[in-house]
Amino acid sequence: MSGRHLSEPDGADDGTVGSLDPVGTLGSVERVDEDWRISFVRDYGHPVDAVWSMLTDPALTRLWWADARIEPGVGGRFDLRWLNSPEAGAWWPGAVTVWQPPHVLEFTNSEHGLLRWELRATDAGTRLRFIDLIRPAEERFVAMSLAGWHLHLDHLAEALDGTGQDWDAWLERWLPTWQERHAEYAARVVR
Repeated sequence: MSGRHLSEPDGADDGTVGSLDPVGTLGSVERVDEDWRISFVRDYGHPVDAVWSMLTDPALTRLWWADARIEPGVGGRFDLRWLNSPEAGAWWPGAVTVWQPPHVLEFTNSEHGLLRWELRATDAGTRLRFIDLIRPAEERFVAMSLAGWHLHLDHLAEALDGTGQDWDAWLERWLPTWQERHAEYAARVVR
């Protein structure tokens, strides 16, 4: 996927701002050639700079997402180590492909493919559009990714409000919710 960038999907922005519930909003999925495009749009009641920091400051990414090793700028590293799994520990390498603070971040990831984060100021705070163009194109992995990103974006809202995750207790606290989301998404992906 090197040299490839994501752009907004057709019809992705209907022009309405502030009409989405920031927590719990379901993501969408579509086939794009051999890949799957996962998309979420969420509104957060915080300024763009605060959301950008949550995406790019390793001390903040771990509050809602993962440990991160980040070298700002195109070509810099963007490695992730997930914390919500008993197997936490393996770093998944990545590289920045678009770095336009504080509005667009795009990077590759060895396990999740190409990830893009777009931030836009709204009257109420920030609209985040997240896109994950993933391979392998196994439906099982797509539903797992949708459920995982759904919860991480919910956790982002909590972190912006000042509450980080207790990763040691994550499985006990959040696995049932992940399983519910996974079942919802699996029904939409596997037909």
